[in-house]
Amino acid sequence: MGSAVLLGSAFPQVANAQLFCPGGTFSDGTCAIGNQGAVSTAALSSQALSEASQNVSQVSNDQATNVVRRRLDQERQSAAPAPAAAPGRAAPAARRAAPVRDLKDTMVFKAPPVVAFGPTYAFWGQGFGDYDRWTPDFGATRAPIIGLGLGTDPATVSMKRTTTTFGGLGGTDVTFRANDSVYVFGLLGGYMSSDVKFSSTSVGASNDNSSVSNVKATISGPSVGGYLTFASSAFSADLTAKVDFLQIDQSFNETLFADANPVQNFGSASTRVTNYNIIGNLNYRIPYSAMSWWEPTVGIRATRSDFASDAYVLGLADGSVVRLQGGVRFGSTWDGWYGTTVVTTLTGLVYSDVLVNGLALGSTGITGGFGPLAVAPSEEGLVRGQGILTMNFIHSATASTFIQGEVRGGQDYFGAGGKIGFRVSLN
Repeated sequence: MGSAVLLGSAFPQVANAQLFCPGGTFSDGTCAIGNQGAVSTAALSSQALSEASQNVSQVSNDQATNVVRRRLDQERQSAAPAPAAAPGRAAPAARRAAPVRDLKDTMVFKAPPVVAFGPTYAFWGQGFGDYDRWTPDFGATRAPIIGLGLGTDPATVSMKRTTTTFGGLGGTDVTFRANDSVYVFGLLGGYMSSDVKFSSTSVGASNDNSSVSNVKATISGPSVGGYLTFASSAFSADLTAKVDFLQIDQSFNETLFADANPVQNFGSASTRVTNYNIIGNLNYRIPYSAMSWWEPTVGIRATRSDFASDAYVLGLADGSVVRLQGGVRFGSTWDGWYGTTVVTTLTGLVYSDVLVNGLALGSTGITGGFGPLAVAPSEEGLVRGQGILTMNFIHSATASTFIQGEVRGGQDYFGAGGKIGFRVSLN
């Protein structure tokens, strides 16, 4: 059972009566035609597109965050100094390059003098796919519409949402190094497209308070942003700013009063939303052996959604989400095939949207003494888990590739995704 965002009486009556309740009266999530009234699950699903658009941005945020972490890991590996030669022996004319090792492995390498060098320029790209399923059951109450003889009627709503997302992300950056410190500054851009499908039912005590609906939406658009990450000995941090320009195209069909005198309803609408994202992480690397390490990590994400003026037709409004996360990464480096160095990283995270503000019209509550009426679920306060496995293949000082898979889960929620990409240094 998820927490709830109210679908309140602030819903503009005329526009939404045309969309979710043609020929009737729409109020507080209820469509009333004649002496029949039912909770509109199509309206609730439409309102939940606010959470869906946020989820699309979070998928993109995961891509950006993982890019930044991989870039730092790659630069830390390539920045490792070679072992000191034995005293009194001349270096052979040709010798095999020393295995690439982490900067912190001072037990293996002699500390180099303090030297600043750079810059190094690089570009990278990746493609990704993601799937998630959200299946909350929650309570709703049919609104009492004065003058139509409709009283309150508790109902149970079952909602299922599936989202399939594909996209690409690319960028360029510059790296500076000084002794055991690495600094990376970069720009990124990309495009993503998500297919969102809702199937929902509502069943109340009265036969007319029942509905069955299907809502489909495409959420797509470009992203642009920039990032900064640095490591100094064991400590590292990163900061990413990204803006997503998304178009939402929705269509729906619904059977109202499904258990009494069914009425068929269908329609479509479109709007736009701009999501502004700020992502920050702090990390501390602890050597486990000469070739492996642990790294506790904590982070915060803040996303602000600004909808176009016509978003009220879908029950959407401007709002924001703040997410906190924490966990640990385990990394290991080993020599692969044909001189390739393989860096494997396993990450476990716990995260939660600790603050959800706005995003749906009427979300501040309903006046009139009736309490919560029609509601749609929110992610606020729910705890999720995430596991990520990444394999970086460092083929040379100037070229690397990677593959990555992840799973996410929690109450009424499951998600999984994967990505593949490359990085090429220009010098």
